[in-house]
Amino acid sequence: MTLSLVLRGAYRITIYLTELAVKGAPEKASLNYHLGPAYAYLNEQARAKDHQERASQIGTKFRQADEICEAMAQLSKS
Repeated sequence: MTLSLVLRGAYRITIYLTELAVKGAPEKASLNYHLGPAYAYLNEQARAKDHQERASQIGTKFRQADEICEAMAQLSKS
């Protein structure tokens, strides 16, 4: 759900809902992963990077895990 909201441009609601979910399940790498692009689109690069790093540190494999490296590389360029 969060990715589809990001793709539709609903960044602030995505962040709000996903932050709530992270509070309830901080061990879910995918939740942190989805916060990265939402923050990046709002030009909050430090927060985006932080959530991408958290997702990769959790170490749990999930569907978009391979995209973390690519997303982090894009954030490093900006």
